[in-house]
Amino acid sequence: MALRRLLWLINAHPNLIAHAQIFQNIQNLLSSPIFTESSLNWASEWKTDIPSWIQMCNWMQTNRTKLAQTPGLTGFDRYVDGKHPLVGEGVDRHGVVSAIWSSHESGPTSKPQQSQLDHGANAYFALQGHLLVSYIDCRFRLSKLEFYESYSGDDERPIAPTRTGVVGLAVRELSFQIYSPLLNQLPVNASTTDFVGDLVDLHLRLTGLSFEVAEVGSRHMAAILRYFKRFKRVLNGWQPPQKLRRGWGGGSGGHTRVHGFVQASGPQGVYLDDPVAPCSDTDIPSPIGQKIYVNVDSQNDDDPNSVEESGLAPDETLEEVFCLYTPTELQGRIYALRLRQLAAESSAQSLPFDYSRLTTEERSKVDELANKAINAYFQGMPTDKPARQNAVGGLIIRLMLCLGQPLEIARDISCAWIQHIPDAPVTLPVRNAITLVLSAPSVGDLQQASVLGFCLPAIQPEYKTALPENLEEIDQDAVESFLLPDLFGVGVQLLQFLKFESASDFNGFRMHNQTISTAVNQLCAPLKNERITAHKISRSLQTIIRDQTGDQVLGWIVTADQQNARQARMHYNRRTVQKIEQAYVHASRRLLPRFRKRTISALNNPPLNPLISAGVGARFVITFDEVKDIIGRLKDQLTERYRADMTEREVRRYHSQYLLYTHLYQSILSSMRAINQPYDLYHAWAHAAKSKQDIHCSLSDKDSRYTDRARLAPLLDQLAEQFANFRLHLEYLPSKLPMSEPWIFALGPDHPFFVILANHQVQPLTTRWLKEALKHFTGFDIPVNFHRAFLASELFIRGCPIEVIDAHVGHANIGELPFGKCSTFDYDRHFRLLTSALLDIHDALGLEPIGSRLVPFKVRLGAKKP
Repeated sequence: MALRRLLWLINAHPNLIAHAQIFQNIQNLLSSPIFTESSLNWASEWKTDIPSWIQMCNWMQTNRTKLAQTPGLTGFDRYVDGKHPLVGEGVDRHGVVSAIWSSHESGPTSKPQQSQLDHGANAYFALQGHLLVSYIDCRFRLSKLEFYESYSGDDERPIAPTRTGVVGLAVRELSFQIYSPLLNQLPVNASTTDFVGDLVDLHLRLTGLSFEVAEVGSRHMAAILRYFKRFKRVLNGWQPPQKLRRGWGGGSGGHTRVHGFVQASGPQGVYLDDPVAPCSDTDIPSPIGQKIYVNVDSQNDDDPNSVEESGLAPDETLEEVFCLYTPTELQGRIYALRLRQLAAESSAQSLPFDYSRLTTEERSKVDELANKAINAYFQGMPTDKPARQNAVGGLIIRLMLCLGQPLEIARDISCAWIQHIPDAPVTLPVRNAITLVLSAPSVGDLQQASVLGFCLPAIQPEYKTALPENLEEIDQDAVESFLLPDLFGVGVQLLQFLKFESASDFNGFRMHNQTISTAVNQLCAPLKNERITAHKISRSLQTIIRDQTGDQVLGWIVTADQQNARQARMHYNRRTVQKIEQAYVHASRRLLPRFRKRTISALNNPPLNPLISAGVGARFVITFDEVKDIIGRLKDQLTERYRADMTEREVRRYHSQYLLYTHLYQSILSSMRAINQPYDLYHAWAHAAKSKQDIHCSLSDKDSRYTDRARLAPLLDQLAEQFANFRLHLEYLPSKLPMSEPWIFALGPDHPFFVILANHQVQPLTTRWLKEALKHFTGFDIPVNFHRAFLASELFIRGCPIEVIDAHVGHANIGELPFGKCSTFDYDRHFRLLTSALLDIHDALGLEPIGSRLVPFKVRLGAKKP
């Protein structure tokens, strides 16, 4: 049993490939001070197996040759000269054992002794020990032996505390002697918790290292620090989400690619937008017609798949060519043109009444009729079919009203049982529709069951391209479902319905869809109000959330609105589970005012959801700590003292990093999309008058040959100073390269951002280069537009109104359209709030203007003086 636990806790390869050396190294580590009882006073109960593990590892070393001859274990003692044996065999999935297989370049092959090891090897051996002990403890807390012995998927599960591919690669790479100066800076602690505490405060010194070693080594050290920070969070009770990725299949941003053009053969790049089903409620406007798009820039990596991989919504690059209408739809279009201007003007105003939604009185009357029908059924007999039909109609109306669900979703509600375990974390079911969550000592126990709430799926856009798996390391926490409290007693009524019919297994109401629709319409008929329809009832909650917060995305997420999940702004926004629950509680006070006291008490109760800081929405939002780490490492390498006689290769590398830093500087502060030749802000600064007034410029990062989508953006003083430093960098760059002619400026002054190639050629900055530069510097396949979702998230956290965020990232907002003719948007207030939040982000990230090391010190010093 101890052997099974060891294999589970180290996540051993199922075929034990090359594990002879792995177990030998594990035996050495288990005998080190890191695994002594005094050093493991923080660890879980697994530590009682250590003596047995040492004996088993010793036995395997004695019998490694025989074990390698056993059928099924032929790779047990595999060794390939010059190659890690697990590369291509699950090296990322089994990242920790892959790292344990390695030894330091200067270390002995036998059991190491302190006297034998140089400082780098000693630090490397300790690093492996802390990695192993932390990983064992996390897997003990977060996983089960049964799961390890039964699953056969490709993904590493569980995530404990992160996926180990990146940290495993980092530890393997640091085994080379050239990285010993970095390893020697690691804390010297026998206790892993003390080691992590000191590691968090460590500031790497890069002095004396070559530029390449400093760049690559600091990246791997950052991966190690990231891993141990997550380990510390696990010790404090945090449970990383285990399933974060859904919806990789499907259309490209809601579009389906067709092979022809309107039933005729034609070029590729034609996209057909899925038509939206018309709403039966004539008071609610709905789009008509089917839009045809053509990708006109296929040579510039602008096809929807490439755009999606870059972190943008693919719809943003598609130009509508024409719209197809049926003869019926065409009727009234001429009259609609006459009303379009009036509609645009009215949409920019705050109107006291909207005919497309129900009033508070109408909502209350509908809810009252639904409750009467439900109570009447409970007071009768289960065999009364007309009463049951009315009760089902009442329950569905209440689900539509109180949870914002459309009729076709509410009628398919199901229930899920959670066995009651005091003080245990709740694992929510993951389903595609609303689910009533019941808790009981045993599954199906209706008499002792209680309602936990309603579980809703976490919506996100449909993605056709897969997100690189390693990004999960630096992604903010996300969930697949969340729980809303039963504020209006609908869940209690559903539980009573189950008890009344003695049905512990509930999956819909077992009635024909048309019968349910008839029951809903009949219940509303006594009100004699044609305005009251199923569509208006189901839209009530979502419109209230939008009114209260101005946040369309939050309304879609709270109601799990799958139809709007493919909207472009969903690609850039996440909302935390805590914010979702708060928005629902606040909106419920206006939805049905008579429940105000109940909702007020809900505000004072602890949140129902585990991982309340996790989010719902866009599939990738980089963590704040990771962006801060990227900025910090770039600053360290740009400000490090280097010798005056830098080689040409080192100068080119320094220029690339300085260009990357300047580009990230302007991207994070301006939300500029990653485009080829992103010069708008730099040119605005270069041509601005020498005045002390703030600079505001037109930012055109999503224009096309057909449309102009410029927006007004502020250019902060800090960014202007960095641009001044960058111009000095360009002036002194030619003198550091072995070229006499001014070849660097072959592109002209209109192309200040350029890349120097190895063949002494220059090219403008492109998104392709930026993607490669981010990959090279961070080790992750970060989308080039990662900063847009990050910036929207950080502005939201800092309390910026949604209309301010939307205007800054270039999205039109409902109501106060920033650039409309009749807009009521207040630019003075917008810039005041935006600038304050941007400066807060700027300071928190550690962004600061940095002078180039290629510029003489006296010139840099003079540039900083006013």
